Amino acid sequence: MILGNDKKYIPALSFDFLTGYYDRAIKRVMPGGFRQILIQQINPFANEMILDFGTGTSEIAILLKKEISAIKIIGIDVDPKVLRIAKKKIAHQNLDIQVLEYDGKTFPFPNNYFDKVVSCLVFHHLSPYQKQIALDEIFRVLKTGGEIHIADWGLERNKIKAKFLNFLGYFKVLQYIVEHGKGLFPGYITRSGFKNLTETHYLKTRTGTLCYYMATK
Repeated sequence: MILGNDKKYIPALSFDFLTGYYDRAIKRVMPGGFRQILIQQINPFANEMILDFGTGTSEIAILLKKEISAIKIIGIDVDPKVLRIAKKKIAHQNLDIQVLEYDGKTFPFPNNYFDKVVSCLVFHHLSPYQKQIALDEIFRVLKTGGEIHIADWGLERNKIKAKFLNFLGYFKVLQYIVEHGKGLFPGYITRSGFKNLTETHYLKTRTGTLCYYMATK
């Protein structure tokens, strides 16, 4: 996940040495079925082109492919280490999923290429500048009428946790999550040109409120 200087990224668990433990950590921290809510929201159809932005270990891409095998799905990420994990998982399950490393700026795809774009627990890693760049690129590569589906930390519904947001902002590694907890993330989506933005669902978890968003180009 890219920082403001465009050269560094925050790994999946914030520190590079923890990347190999990502899947196990998510199982312990996140509620069961949280990804399945997103899969149901995406509602993939045969022959659709779907982009998994910030694919990480490709768990979402794998679930989508298992849901509808006739979709074409591509995952992109800036972290080569996490992509090596993803490729091993995909090969082990003998699935036809392409994963690509990119530069954190321009997506390696033409305009109006995908029917849907999905992103799960990615945007809270990005600086404000990089959030907007990524969403602008997602808008560009989506077909007219295409959909974006996002699951990420959003407006904090727990009153006690909400009171601690300003304090957490002093920690650089958490400052972008704080912005999400204050409910500011949806504004980035609409500024990129998306319409019909809806928060479809939210889950209260141990670490914050996970929100599900959907919008159209």
